[in-house]
Amino acid sequence: MYRPGEPDVPTTWKTFIVTAGRLIHAELEFDAERYDLDAYIRQPSVTSRIIAAWTRRLHDITRIDIGKCEMSIPRSGPSGWFAVGDMTLVFADGQPVALPLNQEQLPNEEERNRSDDFLTALREGAGL
Repeated sequence: MYRPGEPDVPTTWKTFIVTAGRLIHAELEFDAERYDLDAYIRQPSVTSRIIAAWTRRLHDITRIDIGKCEMSIPRSGPSGWFAVGDMTLVFADGQPVALPLNQEQLPNEEERNRSDDFLTALREGAGL
């Protein structure tokens, strides 16, 4: 997730990565407004700080809560695809982790497929 900073507000980059057995999370804040990939290429030395960084085992996920689900009829590609959002993972220790994924806002089929692959890897790793 990329949250561009407004004037005089830092930019936040938040990422979740799924491996065969882990969910990895990192959140960074950059002291620059609208600091995206193009800005990074032009100015790679912007001050940043780590807001959060952790890893959790996928098999510790006990529940995946889906707050929104909507059938999407794409302009091209398969019909009957369901977009999900407002997702929260709950781990065995009771710790919830909100995922900043809202498939309703994904603009193209490639991004929808990547998000589906991400969710499939979560479910399979958790055994759900």
